[in-house]
Amino acid sequence: MSIIKQSEAIPERSFGIDVAEIRLAWRILVVGVIGLSVAPSVVFLYSFGSLTLPLQAAFGWSRPQLQLALSFFFGGVIVAFLVVGWLNRRWGMRRVTVLSLIGTAIIWGSFPFIGNSIWWLYALAFVAPIVGMGTQQLTWSNLVVLWFERNRGLALSVIFCGTALTASVYPPVLAWLINRWSWQIGFAFLAIVPVVVVLPLTLCWFKVPGEVLRESSAAPGEALGRQSGLSYADGIRATRYWVLVAAISLASAASLSMVSFAVPLLRDKGFSAVDAAAIVSAYGIAVLTSRPLVGYLVDRLWAPAVLSFVILLPALACAILATSGQEESTMLVIAMVLLGIGTGAEVDTAAYLVSRYFGTCDFGRLFGTLASCSSFACMLAPLLFSRMYASTGGYTSSLIVCSAFCSAASALLLTLGRYPKFQRSVFDGGRNMVNAT
Repeated sequence: MSIIKQSEAIPERSFGIDVAEIRLAWRILVVGVIGLSVAPSVVFLYSFGSLTLPLQAAFGWSRPQLQLALSFFFGGVIVAFLVVGWLNRRWGMRRVTVLSLIGTAIIWGSFPFIGNSIWWLYALAFVAPIVGMGTQQLTWSNLVVLWFERNRGLALSVIFCGTALTASVYPPVLAWLINRWSWQIGFAFLAIVPVVVVLPLTLCWFKVPGEVLRESSAAPGEALGRQSGLSYADGIRATRYWVLVAAISLASAASLSMVSFAVPLLRDKGFSAVDAAAIVSAYGIAVLTSRPLVGYLVDRLWAPAVLSFVILLPALACAILATSGQEESTMLVIAMVLLGIGTGAEVDTAAYLVSRYFGTCDFGRLFGTLASCSSFACMLAPLLFSRMYASTGGYTSSLIVCSAFCSAASALLLTLGRYPKFQRSVFDGGRNMVNAT
């Protein structure tokens, strides 16, 4: 029996999970987790807090000037998300990803050579996600959507644990490397991991279902070969698509901005760099532990309701961060846990919702456009929050705005309605698209 036909057999279930589907594609999950953990869009976001004060000390740049680098970074993310879906369709996801891993190592290795002008930092922050576009969330989520049907929400949550791996490991490692040696060694660490750890796994295990179909003797219309959904043109004309875009953009702008200024906020409360990084690492642990549970729930419940509830948790985190001082470190840890749960469910559930509401035929470009819009919101947010910090000298007003964004996103998600049903079509690389029935 071929690998494709096995997936069509009666599902082997445990706790409601299709074990046979996971057994078939577990390598995809492993390479997705490790691959996403080195994506520039993830690494820069979770590492920048640990690098902010060392760069400020080394070059004399102000906090608002450094915060502005995040806007240039998200500008690059917008370009990357818009382009990578088209490149993946033209050249293949595996080829684009391999080249991106090599480019990611080169770009991180260039950061120690920035000059005294902060514009060099801005330029590299903009270029980094473009060079590493094949390692971004879109590639790994697209790969999972093609491989998984019954466990799609759980599988997406598993690969997006790669961001939790980065959030929990990189800040304390970078803080130790910077304290022990220098900030340049921190960037050297960022450059080594993609080519030493991720590149070999990608070369060995990265495969799309179309390759498996060609290698197997299965009929082309079976299991992994089947696709369904709206074309890109039909998808972006749907009102609910832009409602989803608005909700995810508001939530992402709020939660990721909170992550980016978490370490400086804790330093302002009197914590050392190492202690602040340790508190923020609770965020990564929360993402890592909560994501599989949220993924399990969206496979079985109405996903917008699940995400709506989870997105409200960062609003509660805002209140705790605004009112707790250095002597209330436990409450600050709880705030980072709540933020981690909310942020952890956001992007992977967004990928799930795109696949359920608009199908898989043109998932890459539809999710890429959503991610670009979300990244545009995340690009504007640091401009707003850096101006707020400059005018108030603190982060309280920023936390109030973040709380409002999360509340609005939660309400929008509840308007999405039922999942549509689509016709099935044979997998042909994503070019065969049909409308919903």
